[in-house]
Formats: sequence, C-alpha cells, structure tokens
Amino acid sequence: MRVLKYLLIGLGVVVGLVALAVGVVLVKGPDSRPASEEKIASTPERLARGKYLAHSVAACFSCHGERDWKRFAGPVVAGTEGGPGLCVEDPGLVCASNLTSHPQAGLGAWSDGEVVRAIREGIGRDGRPLSPVMPYSEYRQMSDEDVAALVVYLRTLPAIATDERPPQTPFPMNVLMQLMPEPVTGPVTTPAPGTPAHGEYLATLGNCRSCHGENPLTPGFQGGFAHEGEWGSVVASNLTPHPSGLGRMTREGFLVRFRAAATGAPVPEGGTNTPMPWTDLATLTDADLGDLYDYLRTVPPVDTAPPAQATR
Repeated sequence: MRVLKYLLIGLGVVVGLVALAVGVVLVKGPDSRPASEEKIASTPERLARGKYLAHSVAACFSCHGERDWKRFAGPVVAGTEGGPGLCVEDPGLVCASNLTSHPQAGLGAWSDGEVVRAIREGIGRDGRPLSPVMPYSEYRQMSDEDVAALVVYLRTLPAIATDERPPQTPFPMNVLMQLMPEPVTGPVTTPAPGTPAHGEYLATLGNCRSCHGENPLTPGFQGGFAHEGEWGSVVASNLTPHPSGLGRMTREGFLVRFRAAATGAPVPEGGTNTPMPWTDLATLTDADLGDLYDYLRTVPPVDTAPPAQATR
C-alpha cells in the first residue's frame, strides 16, 4: 500500500508539472518579434514577381480561393482568388484566411510588416500562432525580396467580404501550435537561378515535401501517401531519381508533363481527380521547372514502386 501511495503521489507530481508547463506555454505565447514597420514600395517589377509567385509555385489560391473539383486538378474559380477557400477538420477546424484588401475580413487593415510576419513566421496580427496548415515553416525560406513582391501583389486583390470562421483548436494541438513559430532574424536571399539550389528553393516554396512524403508526419519526396478529399483519393508519386519515380523521366519530359496536365478539362463521371495544383504550377517558366527538376535529381533515390497513378 505504501508503494501504491508513493506511485500515486509521483503520478500527481508529474501531472501537476505537465499542467504547469502547458499553462506556461499558453500564457507566454509563441516565440515572436514585433512586426516590421517598413512600408513596402510597390514597383512594376515587384507586382509582376508577386503575381507570378502567387499563381505558380506558392499556389496561394489553391487554399485561399474556391476550386472547381469538376475539372481536372481543381482550378481556382475566377474571382474567388484570396477569398474563402480551404477548411481543414480533424483535429478541430481551421479555414484559410481572407487575403484580399477587404478592411475587416481581409488584409486591408494589416501593415505590410504584419503580412510578412504571418507568411514567414506564422504569427497573426493579434499575436496568435497560425495553424501549421499554412506552411509558414517552408515560407521562412522565402527571400526578403520575394515576400515583399508577394505582399505588393496581395494588396491588389479586389476586396471580398467573408464571414470569419475562428479556428477551433483542441488540446494538445493548441499547445503545440504555440511552440512552432520561429522569428526570421536575418536577411534571406534568393538562390541564383540556373542552379539546383534555386530548384530546392522552388521546391520549398511549393511545399512539395509535405505532399510527396510517405505520410504527413514524414515529409519527403518518396511518395506513397494517399490524399483523400473532394477530388477522391490519389497517391502521391515518387519524386526521387529512382526508376520507380522521377528517374524514368527526362528533363524535357518533366516540362511536358506539367504543361500537359494543366488543361483543367472536365473530369468524367467516376473519373479520378487530384489536389495537385497543376494549373498553377504549369505557369512556372521553363527555366524554373528545369531548376526544380535538376534539384530533384540530387535527392537520395528511394525505391517505393507505388501503385500507378495517372494524376500525380
């Protein structure tokens, strides 16, 4: 009985310490810094670059917009860019934020620095951490100039009024989210185009590893995870240079694959669709797609031999 008593006391101490740690985390909040007070200058070059990023590798509107799942790859419905879009359930509920210039529902009242901080550091205007569904951990690598260009472009999106759906984040995710943000403390530059490093940069901004891993907890390029949703179910393909993956495709074939998949053609009844935002990614230039291919050829080959997929 004495042993049991000590075990219960010990268990109570552990539970108390865990509760105390959770309380400290929730009270302290995420690791963050004040948003920059810089006003980003709008130039034609920045506007063009920001539009290119938003509509191509960052594929912003595949989440922050409505997608037509009756058409291949769910192209974004014109006029919904930046407005209501993706909602993810389990656990809780989180919906993509309004990125338009609306002063209440969107980013109209946000400072440029607050928008930059949200994109790259995962901190909302009110200081709360954003859901990791928003890939800010990847966007941390977005260069200072590219994030400035993206902000310039987002400022041009016509205002769309939406009903805010506050996130519902149950325990323990509400605690874990407090630990995820990390401030960007130094300058971030864009790698030189025409190099595998630039291809890695594009793969990071495209969040490729999160979709093309074995499962959401082990991101990578080996493929195998079954993505299920409004599009049906489709298995992520192997992007490593193994013959069971990208190794069977030439650089030219890689470019052709992107161009051919961007038709947005109607999906036949009972046909297979895909969440892969082909219509966005197909707008990447040949040079950028080539850099992406060159980088993927440098990752360790993995023999996964996944089931044949026609859409990923």
